[in-house]
Amino acid sequence: MNHKEQYFSQIRERYPAYVTQAEFAKIAGICKKTAYKLNRTGKVPYREVRVGFRHHYEIRTEDVISYLASHMPEVDSKVTDIWRQALHDYLAPEADVLKLKDVARISGIGKNSVDRWVKSGRLKAFKCRNVYRVTKEDLIDYLSSPYYRFAHRKSTEWYRIERHVLAYEAKELKTKTQM
Repeated sequence: MNHKEQYFSQIRERYPAYVTQAEFAKIAGICKKTAYKLNRTGKVPYREVRVGFRHHYEIRTEDVISYLASHMPEVDSKVTDIWRQALHDYLAPEADVLKLKDVARISGIGKNSVDRWVKSGRLKAFKCRNVYRVTKEDLIDYLSSPYYRFAHRKSTEWYRIERHVLAYEAKELKTKTQM
């Protein structure tokens, strides 16, 4: 089972057959306003449910998954392996278990976003004395995943990591051609 299929099966397990717009936004990692626009433009079908004077929108979970499948880039395992190796090298001086503020510093993602991604399950973490901790291996898994690599808003840290990965890849290619 590849990364996409695993992620989609987790969504199917966690959510019922229909989700709300807020849940759709949370699953897709978009704001509620964007989720509303996607529904209104017909890119993600929905149905309006009225109960008395109140109403809400229901979106099929399978429609959410098909939207995500069409918008998640394909991931080449060879590229992912290069990212993982380069990140092992890049994160060598860091501790094996990190606090969320350290993850935010390393990744260039705000602490609140890191906390949100831990709670949504995108970034694996464990609690120690009521504080989330992330292992270096889990951070490497996250940084080499499409969530981080194909982020729309890139921080200076993201570019620093990418430059390190490209330099690492060039160094690996150079050593292979010399052999």
